[in-house]
This record gives sequence, structure tokens and C-alpha cells, in this order.
Amino acid sequence: MTLPFKLDIQGGRAHVTGRTILIRTDFGVGQGEWSAPQPVAHQVTVTLNLFATKN
Repeated sequence: MTLPFKLDIQGGRAHVTGRTILIRTDFGVGQGEWSAPQPVAHQVTVTLNLFATKN
């Protein structure tokens, strides 16, 4: 899986944002009664919003 992201660094602070869509069953998430697309869709959006500060 590839997670495209944007990295913005200003001084001692970094901000990373990214977004991708994956099929949860490709990763074995949702077995048995959870294998149907209800209540959780097979296609899931993963969003990353991370801040880091240099000490």
C-alpha cells in the first residue's frame, strides 16, 4: 500500500498530511459476520494529519 503525503517543515515544526483509499478485506479486516459491506464499507479512507515539534 502506498500512502501519498505532503510534508511541510517550518523551523522546528513539521506537519504531514496524507490520504489514501484501501479495501479493508485486502488486509484481512472483516472476517465472518463482518465480511459484508455493512456496517463498515469495504472501501475505507485513511487520513493522516500529524504534527511534530523538534525539542
